[in-house]
Amino acid sequence: MSTEATRLVDPSSSSSSKELLPAWMNDKKYSATCHKAAMFSSMVGFFLALHALIGGVKDHMTSMSAATLLVVGGVGILSFVRHSIFFRSDEARIGWKAEDPSFINFFLIEAGMANNAWGVLGVLSVVCNWGLAVQAASWLIYAMYMLQVWVMLLILHITNHPGGRGVKSLSQAASFVSMLLIVAIWMMIEANKE
Repeated sequence: MSTEATRLVDPSSSSSSKELLPAWMNDKKYSATCHKAAMFSSMVGFFLALHALIGGVKDHMTSMSAATLLVVGGVGILSFVRHSIFFRSDEARIGWKAEDPSFINFFLIEAGMANNAWGVLGVLSVVCNWGLAVQAASWLIYAMYMLQVWVMLLILHITNHPGGRGVKSLSQAASFVSMLLIVAIWMMIEANKE
């Protein structure tokens, strides 16, 4: 693949750095809005999941289906929109902007596609009534991905890499991964009882 294939520029322009994307795409508020919506969706979903887990909800399948739609489906699809559609906005928000603005950040787009894959699986597992085991698998896939992201961020932090995050961010990510794993394992245990 040639280098030009990764550029997003106007071929009729005399300047090779004139982007085809509109300027508003660089505004980090679009990414921030998607991120906040995903955080809200995950908080409500985790509340429903923990309520079913701790509170002994009789119809735990309904609560877990709603939690799967919100945490796995909602967050996965919103993250796809943030990373893959509003990738310029996301670059600005997280500070991973390429030096040459005419290059497409395929890393973010690919990360968004991965998020969308388990998001769609989570939604389909509920809508198609595939059962608690498939829902649990969608949570586990998401947890494994996020665990790997957390390890990568930890390595970046330890090595003082410019892309690294602080201890607060690492702690929040660790809490999120822990919640995903707890719910996924609990759902697997419940699915095996059925």
